[in-house]
Amino acid sequence: MKLSVTQNKVEIVEKGIVNQGEYNVTECEFDFVGAYDGLVKKAIFTDKATGKAYEMPILDNACTIPAEILQNKGVCLIGVYAYETFADSDELALRYSPTPATVTIELGSYRADVENPSDISTSQAEQYESKINTKIAEVDAVIDDVKERLAKGEFKGEQGKEGKQGERGEDGKDGADGKSAFAIAVANGYSGSETEWLKDLQGADGKDGVNGADGKDGTDGKNGEDGFTPTVSLEQIDETTAKITITNKDGSSQVAQFGGLWEDAEEETF
Repeated sequence: MKLSVTQNKVEIVEKGIVNQGEYNVTECEFDFVGAYDGLVKKAIFTDKATGKAYEMPILDNACTIPAEILQNKGVCLIGVYAYETFADSDELALRYSPTPATVTIELGSYRADVENPSDISTSQAEQYESKINTKIAEVDAVIDDVKERLAKGEFKGEQGKEGKQGERGEDGKDGADGKSAFAIAVANGYSGSETEWLKDLQGADGKDGVNGADGKDGTDGKNGEDGFTPTVSLEQIDETTAKITITNKDGSSQVAQFGGLWEDAEEETF
């Protein structure tokens, strides 16, 4: 049987069949809200017909229904209370007492009328149960610490020796031959020839690119050397003969003589 427990109410979440005369077989599992963390918890089972109540310690959020409450067929109240005592005394620090849940005890075979015996005082039992709950919390903390350290790899030992290489497995079967790209195109609905398909793969010619911008003007060339006009001088030698001298830039000169008498014409120097 599963029950949920808040500060104000105990409710049955999952009900099992509870029979008269059972002994130490019917377990109650309690789901407590966070307010109960760290508290000593106890279950109270009350026989509505007789008004008798029986108490069971709740350890690890569970307890069994006492055999005394299962002696008679009828209605039973399942209540819970939880408390905390000050560390240096038995004085209560706080206590929760929510409304109990109701469960029906079905007719069973075994019957007995036995009062619930108690060999130890209530104060001794409460202190003992408080210590048990403390130890359970300590064990849970150790388990959580071990899990955390295990996750970090703190308990890893040295790496073991490498195992022997296993036998080589059998070669796998050859896969089916792949289809050509054209065959795949035909399978996907292409109806033209392979030549047309290859043409289709080639994209159309791209558009002519835009003319580039005009380049920058070149730098001006060096000025040429100044021109030179040769010096010409004419000298009259006699009435019929003259000499002309042309002087070049480099200082060289050319001399031509012309005129003279006709019979001496061939002796002219040019």
